[in-house]
Amino acid sequence: FTQGKGRPVACGDEVAVMLRGSDAKGNSFDEKHDETKPYRFTVGSGKAYKAVEQAVVGMRLGGERTVDAPP
Repeated sequence: FTQGKGRPVACGDEVAVMLRGSDAKGNSFDEKHDETKPYRFTVGSGKAYKAVEQAVVGMRLGGERTVDAPP
């Protein structure tokens, strides 16, 4: 992953992330998110996949992570 800068994200923060859902073979399964536009949500609101909400906690602006989640 890539470490960003600034204050770490915490529950209750509004975030904007670039999100692409794909399976182990690389096939896209998340067609509701446009890969060219950030997906915005409030951490802890339940609006994003649980694995994504958990993954962004502690991230900083500009950081990058890959999230592996069970189906």
